[in-house]
Amino acid sequence: MKSTTLFYSSRFLSALGLVSILSFPAHALVHLEPECNVNIHGNLRIAENDIEIVTEDGDTLLINKKEQFFRNGKLVALNKQQKNNLSIYVDSIHTAVPMAVDIASDGLEIAGATITEVFGAFLDQDDQLIKDSRDLVTEFSDKLNQQFYDDNGAFTVNGTQFKHNGWFTNQWEDNFEQRVSDIVTKATGKMAIKLAALMISGDEKAKDTLANLEGLETSIDELVEQKANLLEDKANELCKVLEKAEKAETALQTSSDDFAQLNILTVR
Repeated sequence: MKSTTLFYSSRFLSALGLVSILSFPAHALVHLEPECNVNIHGNLRIAENDIEIVTEDGDTLLINKKEQFFRNGKLVALNKQQKNNLSIYVDSIHTAVPMAVDIASDGLEIAGATITEVFGAFLDQDDQLIKDSRDLVTEFSDKLNQQFYDDNGAFTVNGTQFKHNGWFTNQWEDNFEQRVSDIVTKATGKMAIKLAALMISGDEKAKDTLANLEGLETSIDELVEQKANLLEDKANELCKVLEKAEKAETALQTSSDDFAQLNILTVR
């Protein structure tokens, strides 16, 4: 009996360790960045199809929905080539915005789904920790929108913040990681108590539960890999769009002094 108990205990500890390890790749997906390195210089605001840029030198550049270009409130006359490059630039910026938000949002959804997948099979679906993981995704989705959109619904990017921290602030990421860690710790503790009680009572469910725990590695790896690949594809598409925008921006910037300050994107 003693050797059997020790055997179960060893498998039990290994399984719980596996759960803790597997739960963390999920939140790491939220940090997924495009394969390119993107820097934003200045501040960008998009509202009602107008693109407003405040450069690092303090100039205000505006491209309205008619694709007219204003520098510090003055309308700039465009030649045919400039109009073409400006149109490409506008289309690329408007395409990139929802893509960036979708990638970040998908990362949150995958993180929440993976946590629920790991613990949902061993805790009741109405368990408070399962609810907490769902609430976590909802809460941080709201914070995501608050970071990307102002009170009037306009998309905004603070260049200084973006340059140093990527899509999110360090505080945002650290807070999310801590909340995930808290849920994992509490859930693992609950599972430990539940499995210990089953093993002490000699319940045959203990063996099945341990077997299911040990089988999680494959299923969770497959889930995370599949979702991560989809995000990676989206991130690479975003890179292509941003590279197209930068190319058009560079062409405009070198075309005349009126566009000299249009240098918000650097993509490497």
